[in-house]
Amino acid sequence: MNLFMYFVAMSFIFLSAFFYVMSSFYHLKHEDWSFPKAFMMSMPIVFVQYVFVLYGNFLAYKYLHMTPSTILIINTIFCFICVWWFNYYVLNITLTRKQMMYEVIAVILILIAFYISNGLNTR
Repeated sequence: MNLFMYFVAMSFIFLSAFFYVMSSFYHLKHEDWSFPKAFMMSMPIVFVQYVFVLYGNFLAYKYLHMTPSTILIINTIFCFICVWWFNYYVLNITLTRKQMMYEVIAVILILIAFYISNGLNTR
């Protein structure tokens, strides 16, 4: 039960990160879209993202006993993964070596924050 609940909660949080990235950055591919059009196109995706994040956060907090800061850090890591995927496959942006180094440093700092957050939580 706990492993299944972990899988479901993390899947919902990952899907919310995916839809967040789609709603935030998909309009960049369409340079001819005005702000109102980009806003109207992203609103349905934002609602879907909101449903996934609500259920994912609820399951992670209630059944997996994760702290809100842990859930936030997991969501941030999933957003990094989705943005990397989105940059490469949808926007066709490849990162330079220096940009990739900055991305890796940011993820390492997030993982350190995750370790500190979980280490303080278990005491």
